[in-house]
Amino acid sequence: MGKWAKYARNYKKEWEKEPDFKDWLSPSNSGDMAYCRACKVELRPHVQDLKLHSTRVKHANNMKRSAGPAAGPLASFVDRRPREPCSSSSDDLKVAELRLAAHLAVHGSFLTADHLTPVISGCFSDSVLASAVTLGRTKCAALVTKAGQCGNQVGAKFWEVISDEHGIEPTGSYHGDSDLQLQRLNVYYKEAPEGKYVPRAILVDLEPGTMDSVRSGAINASLRYLPGLTLVGQSPC
Repeated sequence: MGKWAKYARNYKKEWEKEPDFKDWLSPSNSGDMAYCRACKVELRPHVQDLKLHSTRVKHANNMKRSAGPAAGPLASFVDRRPREPCSSSSDDLKVAELRLAAHLAVHGSFLTADHLTPVISGCFSDSVLASAVTLGRTKCAALVTKAGQCGNQVGAKFWEVISDEHGIEPTGSYHGDSDLQLQRLNVYYKEAPEGKYVPRAILVDLEPGTMDSVRSGAINASLRYLPGLTLVGQSPC
């Protein structure tokens, strides 16, 4: 006779209704033992053993994990609480519309914007941000155009500021009076023939407007001293 034979008990279905057991207790596959769904272990079908198991730290931690979103009903994923309306001046809304516009510019067509935003609002009706997006094809094209123009202006202004800080004239001549300027020239510039300094790198976009912006900027005069450099854009250099 085994050690626990004289204390043998049968699993009782009514235990599953008790508050301490109902969330985790079920019969084992054989039906002779109790089974903890949270810990995935078999237990002796003794009330005292089951109560002791429910007080274990490991069991408590497993219960917390099993009660998370992955185990909950689908409704737990959707927050139905009323929310404040999203302002058209919201930074989050501006970022969302810019990202959508960039996606359409690269992967799609502006014509689809008139149909895409209503679909987004309908699919994510519980999202205040998604419901506030108003991005038709006209607005989408305007955002992409303005963003491109801004990039051109930033690129041209960048070299103007760098040239001024390092004492480099638009012609590529050095007119600074600081030893520190000379020490740091090689970060952005390299020395070309005739003692001229030219940028070490130039960002060239596939959009011709970017190239024209570089060509019309203050840095253009020094580019002719860079051997082997060919600029291709809308207008001749």
